[in-house]
Amino acid sequence: MPGNQPPGGSKFRLGVFGVFGNWCPLSESESILEPPMTTPAMSDTTTHGIRVGATAYYLPDESDPDHDEYFFGYRIVIHNTSDLTVRLISRHWDIIDGNGELKKVDGDGVVGEQPVLGPGQAFRYTSFCPLHTSWGTMEGDYRMQHDTDGEQFDAKIGRFWLTTERTLSNEQPDAS
Repeated sequence: MPGNQPPGGSKFRLGVFGVFGNWCPLSESESILEPPMTTPAMSDTTTHGIRVGATAYYLPDESDPDHDEYFFGYRIVIHNTSDLTVRLISRHWDIIDGNGELKKVDGDGVVGEQPVLGPGQAFRYTSFCPLHTSWGTMEGDYRMQHDTDGEQFDAKIGRFWLTTERTLSNEQPDAS
């Protein structure tokens, strides 16, 4: 995959892989301990006129890091920017933990509802995700249906990060 290895083949180049898997070269004066880019605060994706924003936050009171139990809350806003009324039928999530393990989650609606959104309307909800690592990612899609003709389509939920302060401050690569 282009961008997933240092430029110049096997020749050593100072650099790191960025959060999206791309190679980020570093100058001699840059520190490897400084991330080449910050983790995105949220995702914002529009598909077929359905705009989905997502952001996550760590739930320290529900988590038990000593037993590798981490809980993250997340907020979703689904905004219908199209001219048609749509219903959210189902959801699909791909959740990847810090070990690279993929968990797929599918289900009807969201938080027990199948909201109907007219043009310009939005639906907001919060939920949570448990992980066995201190960071991970979520992404997926919502199966939507047009009210007028019953046509179904997938509205993408862009990747967003589940992270703890522990991840950002204490689990950086060892400089030795």
